[in-house]
Amino acid sequence: MICEACTHHDRDDIDMRLAQGSPIATLAPLFGLSHAVLKRHLNDRHTRNVAVRVQNDPVSVLVDLESAERDTKAVIVLAKGVLLPNSETEYLVKPNPKLLLEAIDRVVTIKNTQIKLAKELAMLRKDMVSRETFNKMIDAVTKALESFPEAQAAVQDALAELPE
Repeated sequence: MICEACTHHDRDDIDMRLAQGSPIATLAPLFGLSHAVLKRHLNDRHTRNVAVRVQNDPVSVLVDLESAERDTKAVIVLAKGVLLPNSETEYLVKPNPKLLLEAIDRVVTIKNTQIKLAKELAMLRKDMVSRETFNKMIDAVTKALESFPEAQAAVQDALAELPE
């Protein structure tokens, strides 16, 4: 049986949203798939390892990374195994080395994404100017255009239209 989610034209977005923990009930109508198809896609591990989508909102990025790390920690716990209460030898969930390797791969992906974001933020910060510096630049341009009243008025009008 072919998985409808695997062949869907928005598969990357589906996998991304499932990896981010979006509810299946929300995703099913969004992508025109049944709840059962998405649940099977997720449970049968058809989802691919996807990097966290970089969004304009730093808070969203942080939430995505925290969610991915939380999921990875849960996989690590399962990979190590879960002992029965008051037992040192009997397992509720037996250790699974394959899950541990999967968790390590996820941690590496998360850390690489964090490094990439940190570099992007550092570059962005380097290119940013403070409000004070920006205002000084506006004053300098306005002063330089004092001899050209029409140009000065046009620049001031354009600056007034900039969003706050």
